[in-house]
Amino acid sequence: PLNLSQMTVFTGGEEDLSESEKVMLENMLKRLLAGEPLQYVLGHEYFCGLPMAVGPGVLIPRPETQDLVEWVALEQKDKSSLTIMDACTGSGCIAAALAQMLPQAHVIGVDVFHSDYLKFGSGSTYKTLQPIKYTTVELAEKPVVSMSNTT
Repeated sequence: PLNLSQMTVFTGGEEDLSESEKVMLENMLKRLLAGEPLQYVLGHEYFCGLPMAVGPGVLIPRPETQDLVEWVALEQKDKSSLTIMDACTGSGCIAAALAQMLPQAHVIGVDVFHSDYLKFGSGSTYKTLQPIKYTTVELAEKPVVSMSNTT
């Protein structure tokens, strides 16, 4: 990424870019003009205050999802222990945000696809997070769901 401060960008300050920075900026502009989402071009999106890695193949976190995560955290904040499973975790944003908001929770993110974007989930980037276990699962060709009522 370009190493420009927000102040420089907002005030229109002048910076000399290296040739490699110019090429990177031109490539980013081409991707944007081709209709690629800004978040994919930048490689991240903020979700509940956390920078999340995103790219093709991973959905960009939406504000409505953040609202849902904040509601869940509010409803569960008083529980002394809690296990949360984030199915179809994708970028891992829901699991990461809930682990940040609910430090007493054991959080598991599960997906059928391995994603390079889950490198975030290892916890190596954000030492303040509770450990999050991310795993992939293989589904049978035709998944079978069995439900029973024991009452």
